[in-house]
Amino acid sequence: MGARYNHRYKHLIAILILNSIPFCSSAQNNSDVDKHEILKVRNESNLAFKNHQIEKILSFLTEDINIAASNGKIISGKNVFKDDLTSLFSSNPDQYFVRSSEEVLLNTDKNVAWEKGTWISLRPNTANWKNYGESYSAYWVKINGTWKIKSELFVKLY
Repeated sequence: MGARYNHRYKHLIAILILNSIPFCSSAQNNSDVDKHEILKVRNESNLAFKNHQIEKILSFLTEDINIAASNGKIISGKNVFKDDLTSLFSSNPDQYFVRSSEEVLLNTDKNVAWEKGTWISLRPNTANWKNYGESYSAYWVKINGTWKIKSELFVKLY
């Protein structure tokens, strides 16, 4: 009876494993699609920063965005960030920021993601400019099918 009992469990385990494979595969595909979307938005954001397209930059953010800037300043809300960008770009016409994503972790059930990477501030046309940057992290939320940045933290180490 023991061998027959073990045989039934082996079949049950095999069936459970086989039935879970398509689920795991589709969950992985959803994660891959979401990760690809986040990285696409990040690249579009980098391009918008380089071209000083403030409205485009803002389109990637939630209304209640919170940013901890590398100088310690806390920026809360899209309108405040818009004012800061307008001031920054008008006084530094060649300055822009590039973020290079290194890792994206997702919870597709909760529509949230965490991204980490490195960032740099560039001013290619300014003599004696020293580039600065280092690490960042971003909290993403998926709203109506679109990934948006809810908060970001920037740490300047060089």
